[in-house]
Amino acid sequence: MYDQIIAYGLYGELLELTPIAKALFTLVKPNIDSSIKKWEKAKENGEKPPAEGSNPRGRPPKKNQAENQTENQTKNHDKEKDKEKDKDYERERASEKEKGAGEGKTLNYDLLF
Repeated sequence: MYDQIIAYGLYGELLELTPIAKALFTLVKPNIDSSIKKWEKAKENGEKPPAEGSNPRGRPPKKNQAENQTENQTKNHDKEKDKEKDKDYERERASEKEKGAGEGKTLNYDLLF
């Protein structure tokens, strides 16, 4: 079976197989054909043919380190903004409670959320 896969993938040759191996090869053959088409298309367009195992299942290529750092900085900045908003909210809540307590009113904010 392995010999058939290699012979077909590299040279396009079909070898004699047992009936079971032939049935299994018919399942593998479409994947080999697809890979060969991708390789030939890349070669025609002057691109570097895709390496074995590259970009599996159409996933986007991995980002370089600089892009990852920029993305992480943006996320951290957003987290800091959220923390500041939370602090502002807590300050407002505390001041409203103080105002309400002085007038004999208390608001239970926990029931609102």
